Amino acid sequence: MLRLNPGDNQGISYILANCLLEEGLDSALGNLLKQYEDDGAAAWLYSRALWVFRSERSNARANKYLKEAMERSIAIP
Repeated sequence: MLRLNPGDNQGISYILANCLLEEGLDSALGNLLKQYEDDGAAAWLYSRALWVFRSERSNARANKYLKEAMERSIAIP
């Protein structure tokens, strides 16, 4: 679907990110995150935080993305 609709106005990247996380395919998830690095949705930021924590073992960077995701979640009415 992402090849047919690279702009991803359907949100397929969020579903794919969750599947990749569940399957432990961190390299593929890293590529997907890079492809849509400008996405600022809370769901995307949560996925990035978990990926950073798992792949880099970096609490500081993961916490940065987690904080940003939480702020983004709260900002939505």
